Amino acid sequence: MLYPLFRHIAFRFDPELVHNVTFAFFHLFPGLMASIMPGIKTNPMRYGISTKGLRWAFPVGVAAGLDKEAKAVEFLSRLGFGAIEVGTVTPKPQAGNPKPRIFRYPMRQSLRNTMGFPNSGQHKIAQNLRACPYHTCIGVNMGKNKNTPEHKAHEDYLTLYKTFAPIANYLVINISSPNTPGLRNLQSEALLRELLAALENERAKTPVSLFVKIAPDLSLKDAESILAVALEFKLSGLIATNTTLIQEMGQGGISGALLYETSRTIRNHLAGLVKGNSEFEIIGVGGFFYFDEILDFWRHGGKLVQIYTSFIYRGPAILKEVIQGIDRLLNQEKAGSIQELFDSNYFF
Repeated sequence: MLYPLFRHIAFRFDPELVHNVTFAFFHLFPGLMASIMPGIKTNPMRYGISTKGLRWAFPVGVAAGLDKEAKAVEFLSRLGFGAIEVGTVTPKPQAGNPKPRIFRYPMRQSLRNTMGFPNSGQHKIAQNLRACPYHTCIGVNMGKNKNTPEHKAHEDYLTLYKTFAPIANYLVINISSPNTPGLRNLQSEALLRELLAALENERAKTPVSLFVKIAPDLSLKDAESILAVALEFKLSGLIATNTTLIQEMGQGGISGALLYETSRTIRNHLAGLVKGNSEFEIIGVGGFFYFDEILDFWRHGGKLVQIYTSFIYRGPAILKEVIQGIDRLLNQEKAGSIQELFDSNYFF
């Protein structure tokens, strides 16, 4: 009940200022903040999801962008998230784009951001992760520095892979943010193949689950081309999707309810194409606000979901709705775990 009051007050101030102050408290007082803003108590045996190389204690994780610096991992773990994806991280520290760069649309339950990967750089964020006392599944979202030219982008991703592969459970190649000039060009089949080829030797030396995060504004044909390259290089999967561009709303990526249908089209299509492939996973992100929307993704072949904007608008209530929905489903089907339902192909 406290979160709606917090949101009412917080929404009176600049979004980035509120985010930074709040996450400073999450970092300094994780236990206290989790008691003030309680989440859910998860039982990994009942709610956990296993995929090739990954184990999430709960099917809903934190999308990249919420905890950019890996400072709130303990707090977010205490809330009950199944995985936490930190970043986006770049090799060198960078300030990002000019402020203001986060804009709220409360009536549409959406956000627009023009952030441009502000972060303190790979070494500081790696240090933060090593100091983290929790063992939640950790992903690191990797991006190139703004000033790195396109033909050298693979060098940034290789540097980041070397740094984070030994300390993360999975890594994500972010080539889909709309806020770094030219970044989305790397989604082309030729450039993506070149990028992944540059990682091959290091992947062989230090294996870790590897995903590519794609844009929602791709055609289905282009999304299928990315999928084909990802399968060719034996990646763990794709994360679908990043934020969308809505020209009339201005520059930057739109997240939240306004993104849902665009993202749903891409992720459900891709999930259907790899349905039954235990070696490859589509992680769904983009506009999830309610359990029924997650259920829709499951019915199209997905399993793992990430949220960001819905957590800003709803707080821990969204996690409580999901766990209640899963409990109803398990009781109805007399099943002991959500994994049991997936293994029996209950959803499709």
